[in-house]
Amino acid sequence: MSRLALIFLLFTYTTSYAQELYQNEEAKFKITLPREYQSEKEIDESGIVTITLSCDYGGMTIVVSSYIYLEPVSEDNNMVAELTEMMIVASALGSKFKPKGVALWAVGQDSGWTNKLKTSGEYKGYI
Repeated sequence: MSRLALIFLLFTYTTSYAQELYQNEEAKFKITLPREYQSEKEIDESGIVTITLSCDYGGMTIVVSSYIYLEPVSEDNNMVAELTEMMIVASALGSKFKPKGVALWAVGQDSGWTNKLKTSGEYKGYI
């Protein structure tokens, strides 16, 4: 099962830009990013694959993470898995996870969770 967590994707500019397409058959997703991106693939000790893309654009850092689990995640455990991913991302960006800030989003048939992060270090600011 593939989980796509869009951590930060906010475009406030209406000017045109060169687009870079990323496509991954293993994770079963594709995304167009505004600029050239960096990608990284990690496999943890339990076999979960994490694919992370990042690019800088207009003073922002866009980060996309996809998680591929070896076993399907049941509907009952899906919410827990998504919230766990949010905590992992918050920790990786040097932010505290605040459950009170969690909200549900939906675009078309896709839905998920969002949470504002106050980050420090390399990613200092609000995400």
